[in-house]
Amino acid sequence: MLSNASKKGQSAFEYVVIIGIALLILIPLWLHISSSVGVTRVELQSSYTKHAVSKLRGAADAVYVQGSPAKFTLLLTFPEGVENVTISNNEISIRLSTSYGISDVIATTLGPVQGSISTSSGAHRVEVSAVGNAVNITEV
Repeated sequence: MLSNASKKGQSAFEYVVIIGIALLILIPLWLHISSSVGVTRVELQSSYTKHAVSKLRGAADAVYVQGSPAKFTLLLTFPEGVENVTISNNEISIRLSTSYGISDVIATTLGPVQGSISTSSGAHRVEVSAVGNAVNITEV
């Protein structure tokens, strides 16, 4: 017959085994979920950037074709990690830094474009207007 002390020891050992098995299941699951969240965040950053460049290009092309005094006002959302916004010649590009590295999202416009937009994350109100034979893109 087992004594009281050995019964308590057996109970403690069983608890340790149960906790060990639970940790063996939960740790890989936690690592998988953390990895998936990181990938999803990068995909979301990339999607926001592509959408912003696409909207800018569409507005710039429409304004260029219509000519002066055509004007559009856009509301763009920039994700965290925007390093540089370049608007010159016939090109709009946004450089994005993510945990997977740096990527450039580039769009070519019908006409020459010029202007600047800040790189801060969040909402940006942008005015796209035809000026002479070019398109001016500025933050308002």
